[in-house]
Amino acid sequence: SLFQAGLRGKINQLQIALRSRDQKITWTGNDRSFYIGVPYLIGITKEHGSYSMTSNGVPASMDVRTRKNNGIFSKLGDHNRLVYATDDVILLFWTSEMRKANKQVVEKYFFKNGAAIGLKGFSDPRPEGIYGSVLTQIGLTFTKEEVEGMKLLSADVLRNNLQVRCQAMNLSCSQDSKARSVIMKYKKILMKPWKDLGIELGKLMIEQPVLIQSILKSMEIKKQGYIKFLNDNYQSVEGMVSIEI
Repeated sequence: SLFQAGLRGKINQLQIALRSRDQKITWTGNDRSFYIGVPYLIGITKEHGSYSMTSNGVPASMDVRTRKNNGIFSKLGDHNRLVYATDDVILLFWTSEMRKANKQVVEKYFFKNGAAIGLKGFSDPRPEGIYGSVLTQIGLTFTKEEVEGMKLLSADVLRNNLQVRCQAMNLSCSQDSKARSVIMKYKKILMKPWKDLGIELGKLMIEQPVLIQSILKSMEIKKQGYIKFLNDNYQSVEGMVSIEI
């Protein structure tokens, strides 16, 4: 992405891709990188960056987490999770580029997240066999007005809906203690000022996608998410998909 290119210092890519009036972007922040494995043979690189940004005078914050497989014995794939928050909106973005992918890895990084969110069609049977090269994306936005409405939700109603969703997906948050822990963290985040709330809430949602469907169900909100699935062996799909509550 252009943000990733800019963060790596490839400013020339931004200058080529963006119009001049869109290039007044400044940011400050920090990033960390971890490598686990045997160099050149097998391993995983994880990166986490947090940034405060100003784009044409508009303040924003961004949290980026990436996972890359390394080495000649590793299945190739890059997986990114991005949270972008402005004064008015929170954007969540899951994206993966996978080569020589099978059903299990596509399930882990695409279908499982879509099903947890409640995206229509993600509960259907998956295609069997080798997927080959795959590019997947899931994107969601929440407005500041929607987040303000979340503050009025009953914690008991939300916890009940969360546990029902977790039970349906056979996740650990179906346990009462786990569900309570998620809800407590969620309520604590909602007490923060918007500057901190946007990124923190986005990070919780992107790590616990079942919470998204539970919130929308509790608020009785209709929402759509953006998906992209590009693959050589199966039908590719791109567009807006409803979230079932």
